[in-house]
Amino acid sequence: MKLLYRLSIIATILIALFAIIGAFASKVSPADSSFMSLLSLGLPALVAVCLLLVVYWAIRFRCWVWVPLVAVVFNWGFIGSMVQNPYRERELPSSERTLNIATFNTGRFGKSTSNLRMTSFFMAENQVDIICFQEFATFNDFPFDSVNKTILASWPYRVIPKSEKQNILPLAIYSRYPILDHKLITYPNTPNASMWCDISVEGKTIRVFNNHLQTTNLNQSRRQYEKYYKGSNSIDTDMEFATNAGNLVQTNEIMRAYQAETIDRLIKESPYPVLVCGDFNSIPSTYIYRKMRGDLKDGFQTSGRGYAGTYRYFKGLMRIDYIFHSPSFNGIDYYSTKIDLGSDHNPVLMRVEY
Repeated sequence: MKLLYRLSIIATILIALFAIIGAFASKVSPADSSFMSLLSLGLPALVAVCLLLVVYWAIRFRCWVWVPLVAVVFNWGFIGSMVQNPYRERELPSSERTLNIATFNTGRFGKSTSNLRMTSFFMAENQVDIICFQEFATFNDFPFDSVNKTILASWPYRVIPKSEKQNILPLAIYSRYPILDHKLITYPNTPNASMWCDISVEGKTIRVFNNHLQTTNLNQSRRQYEKYYKGSNSIDTDMEFATNAGNLVQTNEIMRAYQAETIDRLIKESPYPVLVCGDFNSIPSTYIYRKMRGDLKDGFQTSGRGYAGTYRYFKGLMRIDYIFHSPSFNGIDYYSTKIDLGSDHNPVLMRVEY
């Protein structure tokens, strides 16, 4: 029993230590440290274990409870980016100058026209004024002109930028308010992209960023593994897959970091207040999240409630879709609805006062 007790103390110290180091991992670019990058990805699990250890040592009335508790305190900012008071009251706007914005990675609507129609109905029902779509797509029987005149006619202003690069994952912004200007931002060696639009809202110009940062490609890697190696009992084969998957994760983290740094510069150059939306393919403990947010406010932290998961898989625990806003906006409401619209993401909606 003494050995088990000592091992539990050692494990507690090590886990807490890694969690404390992980609290600073988001300040280090993946290009500078693969260790800190991987630690930031594993931080949610470390914090969860620290919380369990707090309970464990508290029940046992041991002073070791302070070790994981200190680690939790160091990660309080990360916890706040994932969980808010579920009973938090919605703030009432002080004026009628409010705007509803949504971001949604459609996953090409699951290649179903009915999902496109349901998405339009959902956005209209929630009185969304500006929609940022990622992986936007139409179908052979519904070209863009038809979609714009029928299914998405409630948003008369729209931009679906085209690029000379082939196979760009389509982005789109639909708006009830006039679009004054826009620009597409592409990145080397990837189909992912970003864009911004200047939108005139009741005489006030705002700049909306729509982002789809580097995809993980883990599903594709898994499918390749199952295709070529399924049924193999070779440990070497499993190790090769694990190594390749780890290299892929790190490579994509570096690519996302470059993309986040690019958007961070553009945000700082904006002459207007900004709303930054999109699928970042990164959780809040990462360098990418910190760089994209910069001096902006995280909408979930300013006006969200409950748990902030946006990805439909992994039990809905992952938050990778966001809406950030300039401090000049006042967050009124923020939520992600668990609804099946043919995508592996949930739409995220926010109401701001401008």
